[in-house]
This record gives sequence, C-alpha cells and structure tokens, in this order.
Amino acid sequence: MGNRPIVVGAGLTVLLGAVLWQVAGVAVIRHNEYAGLEQQLRSSEQLVPPRRGDILDARGRTLATDKPSFDVMVIPGQLPVSVSTYDDFRYLREWSRDVSGERLQAVLEDHRKRLAGEACVIEIARLSGRSPEAVSTKLVEVMRLAARRNSPYSQMALLADLPFPVWETMKVRLEGAAASVGGVECIVGRKREYPYGGTGGHVIGYTGEMSRTQIESARRFGVIVNAPERDKTRFFELVYSAPGADVRRLKNMAGGLPGDFQDDNDFLAAIAACSGETRFDGELGLLADRFCNDYVSRRLTQGEKDWLKNHPYLADRRMGMAGVEARYNRLLSGAHGYRLIERSLWEDKGSMDEWKRYLFDQKSVAGGSLNLTLDIELQRLAEKAVGRYGRPAACALMKLDGSVLALASVPGYDPQRFALGDAQAVTQYLNSPAKPMLSRAYQEQYPLGSVMKVVDAVAGLEEGVILPQGSHVCEGSIVYEGSTFRCNAAHGPTRLREALAKSCNVYFFLSALDIGPEALFSAGGSFGLGRRTDIDLPGEAAGVFPERSEDGQYHVGGNELLYIAIGQGPMAVTPVQAARVMAGVASRGRLPRPFVASHRPRRFTDIPLKDEESWQIVTKGMIAAVHSPEGTAYEAFNGGMPEGPSFAEEFPYIMVAGKTGTAEHGSRKAGSILSHSWFAGFAPARAPEVAFAVVIENAGHGGGPAARASAEILGGYFRYTRKGATR
Repeated sequence: MGNRPIVVGAGLTVLLGAVLWQVAGVAVIRHNEYAGLEQQLRSSEQLVPPRRGDILDARGRTLATDKPSFDVMVIPGQLPVSVSTYDDFRYLREWSRDVSGERLQAVLEDHRKRLAGEACVIEIARLSGRSPEAVSTKLVEVMRLAARRNSPYSQMALLADLPFPVWETMKVRLEGAAASVGGVECIVGRKREYPYGGTGGHVIGYTGEMSRTQIESARRFGVIVNAPERDKTRFFELVYSAPGADVRRLKNMAGGLPGDFQDDNDFLAAIAACSGETRFDGELGLLADRFCNDYVSRRLTQGEKDWLKNHPYLADRRMGMAGVEARYNRLLSGAHGYRLIERSLWEDKGSMDEWKRYLFDQKSVAGGSLNLTLDIELQRLAEKAVGRYGRPAACALMKLDGSVLALASVPGYDPQRFALGDAQAVTQYLNSPAKPMLSRAYQEQYPLGSVMKVVDAVAGLEEGVILPQGSHVCEGSIVYEGSTFRCNAAHGPTRLREALAKSCNVYFFLSALDIGPEALFSAGGSFGLGRRTDIDLPGEAAGVFPERSEDGQYHVGGNELLYIAIGQGPMAVTPVQAARVMAGVASRGRLPRPFVASHRPRRFTDIPLKDEESWQIVTKGMIAAVHSPEGTAYEAFNGGMPEGPSFAEEFPYIMVAGKTGTAEHGSRKAGSILSHSWFAGFAPARAPEVAFAVVIENAGHGGGPAARASAEILGGYFRYTRKGATR
C-alpha cells in the first residue's frame, strides 16, 4: 500500500511525459510538415486551358479551329478500384518487357474484364450510355499510358466530346456532394476541328500531345522545343566540331555542354531559353538561330512555370506536330490561365459557407489567328488535278512574290484523324508504303529532268556562248569521253527557241560543254538549287546540286556535267524549288522566298545578269514549248481536257510559258527505266501572275501527265480569278 501511490504517480508522470513529447513533436519537430499540409488544405491551384487560335486561308475561310469538348477525365492514382489499380499497371509495365505479345494481351484482357465489374466503371458506363466493357477497354489504355509516363495524378481523358446533356448529368452525379466515385472530373476541354478534312493537310498539319521529356524540359527551362531530328543531329555534329571559342560561348550561353545535361533535349531547351543572347557564324549560327526562334513551340508564362513545380502535366498538352500547326505553334497555342486560391470555412447563422481569395490570378490568353496565303479552293483543285493519275505526285503554285496559293501532295492525310485520336487511321498513315505523311511538294526531292534546260539557257546567254540565232546540229546523240549521250530525236540544226520547245538534249549537251562547270553551276546556285528555299514549313528538303570544294572549284567530271545539264546525275530539287526558279525567270531575276503565312515579309534575291534581254529570249522558247505545234507540251494544252474544252480553247488570250521534264531516276520496271513526269512554268507569259511546278512520279514523259495536270490547274486558276472566263 505504501508504494502504490509512488508507482501510480511515476506511471502518470511517464504517461504525461509521453503525451507532452508527442505534443512537442507535433508543435515543434513536425511543425513544417503539418503547416505544409494545412496550406494545401486551405489553398489550391487551377490551370485553365487556352483556346487555340484559328487558321484561315487567303479569303478568310476557316481551315482549323478550336471548339469546346465536353470530356470526362480520370486521375488513375485516385480511382476507387479494388483490382487493376494504377500500381498493378506500373508493375505490368516492367513485367511486359519479358513476355510474349500473346501473353501480354491475355493479361490485358483479364484487366478489362475485372475493371468492367468495378462499381465506378459500371456507374460511368450507365451515365454515359456506353457499355462497361467499352469503358473498361478505354480505362486500360489510360492506365497503361499513365504507367508509362509515371503520372498517377495527372488528368487523363477517359471519354471525350460527349453530348452536353450527358456530360452535364455526369458532372452532377460524379462530382456533386453525393458522388460516390472519386478520381473523376468532368471538364470543358478543347478539340481541334479541320472543316476541310484532308484538303491542304500537309500545309495545315495537325496537333498531338507533348512528350514527357518536353514537359520536363519545360519545367526546368521554361521552353518547349520541337525540331526536326535531322537538324538536331546536324546541330550536335557542329557543336562537337566547333572551334574552341564557339564551344566556350555555347557553354556560357547554355550553362554547360551536351554532356552536362540529362539528355539532348535539355541542352536544346537551354539554348532556346537564351534566345538572342549570342550569335555564331555559318551553319552553326543558322541552326542556333532556328532553335532559338523557329523551333520554339512554347515559352511558358510564370503561371505555367509555377504550376509545373507541383504537377507533371499541363491542362492543354496539345502542340503542333506538322505543317503550320507546328511552325506557328507559339502564335496559335496561347497561354494557360493560372490561379492560386486560398479557401477557408466560416459559419453564418448556423450554416457553413466558403470564403476564398486569389493569391495569384493570371488570365488565360487565347492563341492568335494565323492567316495563310493558301487558297483552299485552288488547293482542292491542285490536289484533284495531280491525283487524277493514281500515282504519288506534287504541285507548287505561287505568286511571283513567293506567296503560296497551293501546295499539293498526293497521297495525303486527314488531320481530323489525329484530332479524334483515331489510332487505326494514324497507324495506317504511318505504316503506308505510299508515305502519305510526307509532303512531296517541299520534303521530297527529285531529279529535275529537262526543266533544268531553262537554267542552262540563262547561263549560256549570260556567258555569251549561246546566241539566239546560233545553232547546234542534233543527229540524235553525241559521244563524249567514250560514252554515248542520246536525244529524244534527231532534230538537225537547232536554235535556242526550238531547243527549248522540242527539249533537244544534244543542243544542251553541247551548250554545257561551251558554258563549262563554273558558269553553269554558279547559275544553278543563283537560282537557289541545292539550298532550302526557307519556306515557313517544317522539314524542308534542301535538294542536291554541285558545290564548290575548299579550293573554290567545282570538281565535277565531264560526264556528270552533261547529265546535270539535262537535270540528271548528282542533282535533285523539290517542286517548291522548281516553282521558285520559274518565279525568278518570270520576274526577270527576282528570286522570291516562298511563304504560306501572310504576315511574313516579302524577301527576294537578285539573280545577277548583264543582259536583260536574256529573260525575254528564254521566255519565248518556253512559250513555244506550250503553244507551237512542235512543242513538247502542245498536246496537253491544246488537246481535250478530262472535263470540258482544252486550255487553249477556253483561254485563247492567255499564253503560258513552260518547260517539260522527263526525269529518269534509276528504278526499273519490266526492264525499262522509270521516269518522273515534270512540267514547270509561269502564266500569263507576257504579264506573269503565278509560277508553278508539277511532278508525277513514274508517269513518263513530261509532256504527258504533268503537263495535262498543269493545264487543268491553270485553267482552274484563271476560271477562278477571272469572273468572265467561265464555261
């Protein structure tokens, strides 16, 4: 008895000490942790997606626009599922690397069946009017994607573009006070719509989601870079071979060299984040400038940067992936709105109300509209004309200032398939051997064939070795350095006008030997051959053309010189380059920079010529190719058209200057070498408005399909622009 009070007192003292220790731990030791939790409970962040800007054609017709999309999103790590949880799919991501495809599909099917029986899936299916199996199939895709991205708490789309009454009911039932389903949010999102479908698809482009690495780079550097792989590769080659002074400047500019960053994208983002700080000479400077300007898809606002500190995603993850959607993504994308909200509850007359204030409030900024020089009706006409022959083909139609009216490439793709997330259609596009994702108008290059003879003629006249009244005798072929070079006929004595009209190879073989490689290749360089035109579309091919060696000379053999003179051998161009050459001839030596965005400044490069009369002489030969009975394009412009009268019958007062080309490219079929069909020129010949180039793959002689397609395109153009010139 005597010791019991002491024991009880000691026990109470120990118990009280333990309680006080816990209180001290909460109040002092874990103060910061609980203060942070309390802050999270009374504050929240909101990120409001912006409206993406519209894309309009030259006459104000909408080619791409944003419309509201009523979507149901899920947060995978918060879904109330007892089986097939996010953690299961995270494990599945690792396990699937070591099993067969059949075994993986069996496991995924098991997950679909299990999820179809979950209460939350059944409720979502009931409210949306879908079957539980359909919802569970989509949910498996969402869970796998979240696991691949390691993003359990990112919003991910489960159901998109629901009818508003259905979406409204789901929002009340799934997010209301009595909601039993967690991890589901009904939001008003944005969807991209392309009213003209696949017409102009290569120019307009499409949108896709930013990659995880792009989001990570944005979080670290505040900028998102989207550049062609070949330019990335070339840039790193130049960085590794740059002089020491340039390397030191790069290091200071980016805060390190490529090996100092987690990956190459981070280094490029660091370069882009320092836009305009440092300039470099030559190709390195050109590419550095592109990474700082053209290839920057987004520069994040402060609100977006603050959001990414705590979240691994942006509300609107769309970015342009091709065409002007990619090239002008910075203009079109706008900026998210960001709010930091402080909340608390207070009691008034027996009821609880919420009080809130905005600690930070940055409004969303809608993307800007982009007006194009493209005319969608001319685009439709060009695609129909070149697509008539059932072969891959391309066309470029531009004004003489470089503004592009149509840029057709067949086959093409429909951007709406990407906007709708049509995985089957997208897979077909990507895997098709016809390469519909490739714009043959500016991303593919072909031997130019006899269209090159226009450049020969200009060079020869300039050097004084071609005289308008002088002639060469064509006997059907010549022998040079032991090789026979053939013509399409034995033309006899031939002057320049007839040589262009009849496309006499022998005339230009002999002229090329007189001109010499220095003058001929310099002329080709003046016309921009072998270099990008700098059209404002991503992924432009540069073409192929002889360049000077380090000693300043062109080291090309005589045989190669003759082949290049007729557009064969080591040379290739894009249709945009060919149309640009024709614009240079039509404007008497002003070579334009092609562009599709109407706000781009007009820029020209002058082709130096001593004798202005040379342009007129060449134009006469090109007119003869179309309007003289012996011309290689005469039949195409004077014979019947697929629909209606010939071009010459419908427009007898309009003269066209053009040049056919038959470009062999080495492939054989049934023992014969296949040829691409070319036709390029400008019209009206006396007062030029437009320049054009058409190529149809493996279609034979240039006076055939390419010339007929050109006649159809020009007929449509003049019918469209001259109100009185209708059938």
